[in-house]
Amino acid sequence: MKSIGLYVDGPNIERGLYEAKETAILQNIGNILKEYASLNGDLIESFVFIDEDTQWREETTKMNYEVNGFKFIESKAFKYFNAGGGYAYGKSLTDPAMYCFLIDRLHDEDCPDIFMIITGDKDITVPLEYIKAHEKEVMVIGESSTMSGYLISKCNELGYRCHSLQLISHVSDFKNMIPETIIRPEVKKRNEEKRPKSKVRPNQLNPNNIAYWRSRGFSERPEDWEERLRKERNDQ
Repeated sequence: MKSIGLYVDGPNIERGLYEAKETAILQNIGNILKEYASLNGDLIESFVFIDEDTQWREETTKMNYEVNGFKFIESKAFKYFNAGGGYAYGKSLTDPAMYCFLIDRLHDEDCPDIFMIITGDKDITVPLEYIKAHEKEVMVIGESSTMSGYLISKCNELGYRCHSLQLISHVSDFKNMIPETIIRPEVKKRNEEKRPKSKVRPNQLNPNNIAYWRSRGFSERPEDWEERLRKERNDQ
């Protein structure tokens, strides 16, 4: 069985899922990623890269990472004067810290066989080239609506797998993962009223929407999309 290392771009995934209103996935992100990684090999390490200004939008997200064995690597964030005359945090070193970590791992004897990288940021394509040169496998997973089209194209070019976080969440029945005691009743009720029961967003079910094709690993709608759609329906 191949060994797997799991590396999460914390701010990118946190922001993407929050803006997509994927609350259930965000609250259970550690469970989902750990379970999916375990289906593909022997998970030997799990890291979440954050910065000193990281603010968890869901109170259960950080805890869910922790209970599933993820370790946090925190980097510095740059401060600047805002319009009000006070300090505010801006850009951070999270991305370069993550990329350097991945490249360094390539030179370790216990380097994993598969790098499972959780991000939708196109900048990750730089270390992907190094990983390819060392003949290691990569699986990139990102939030479907914010995942870079360039990143998807680069994965296709390098022969790496690229998946939607929303779609891989189907491997987990995460509805019952969140302990009831840590959810405020009013929050749970509001989510049930506003969130659709389906884990897949409507745009991902519409072949005329780019989200449909990006969730299936394409950067754009393919030219032969009608033929692919007919084949998919016939297979069903």
